[in-house]
Amino acid sequence: MKLSYCSWFLILALLTNLGAPFGEARELWQVEGSGFKTSDDISLRQFQMQYLRDPVDPYWPYLEQEERAWGVKAQWVRLAQESGGFVGGSRQGGRLLGHVRQLLGESWSFEGELGVDVLKDSGDQDQGSKMFGVGSLEALYYRQDQFWLSLRAGYELLYPRVLPLSGDLASTRAKTVQARGRWKMSPRLRLDVHHEVADFKALTQRQQTDIQWMWGAWTFPHWVWFGLGAESLRHSQTVGEFWSPDEFKALGLRWDVSLSLGPDWRLFTGGSLNRLREGQEGDWGRGYYLRAGGQRGDREGSLIRLYYEGNQSRQRGSTWSSHGLGAFFQF
Repeated sequence: MKLSYCSWFLILALLTNLGAPFGEARELWQVEGSGFKTSDDISLRQFQMQYLRDPVDPYWPYLEQEERAWGVKAQWVRLAQESGGFVGGSRQGGRLLGHVRQLLGESWSFEGELGVDVLKDSGDQDQGSKMFGVGSLEALYYRQDQFWLSLRAGYELLYPRVLPLSGDLASTRAKTVQARGRWKMSPRLRLDVHHEVADFKALTQRQQTDIQWMWGAWTFPHWVWFGLGAESLRHSQTVGEFWSPDEFKALGLRWDVSLSLGPDWRLFTGGSLNRLREGQEGDWGRGYYLRAGGQRGDREGSLIRLYYEGNQSRQRGSTWSSHGLGAFFQF
């Protein structure tokens, strides 16, 4: 079974047309493409397209929202390496997902997601495509923009968020449980917390926690926040399929800035400067994460966004980095 990303988009268009007769609705199309290259010669290309009907965004309380919304997303990922673990071919993944979100009252939201992932190894002509079913359920409690807490459970493939060193995208298949929350103690002070447990079958179990305190210097029309953040990453055992340190810690400064240049234009940047350490002993290294770009348009309507994203870490005489560009369109 061989599906190109064009085939996925044809399927997406067919599915979205099935919803057309139900009358007037608020509809959004979103298209995003990006390309990244790491210092260990891994190149990553992504392209995704999403259709949203009566989109619901509880995290953005200023939008008039319907009680129920649904959408379909198609995604294509290509992973290749010029030297290293999987030279001689690329790995491709196609993903098709459908989701439904239901609002209950003024404080609850429930979302279900169901779909398939199709994986193809172009370096192995004797092996056909692999297909996996994926899905997730999420419950969200929120109080306007003052407080929200999300609990999510899923069975999914975590690429490209988890980069497989061997090139085997199927190695990122995992059962996941996530808890995310935000507490806005005042208009200028907030606490963000994220915790995830991922069970990679017989390979390893991953636990990741991220906490940040942020202070808002400006909140309107500019969005300027600075603060401190900490990240912890643990694996029950180290495996060769993907980066899986027994322990990794990062501490540092963070920022989230969006500057208004008029009714339609914005410049934005976000990132962190960290002290970091892999393992339980040894010296602390240094690293950074940076995302920056510009956009024109309306969050609730047509929008174009161009951005750069990169990160680098230096520790014990070695350096790892990743850099890339992306474009996002909404109409």
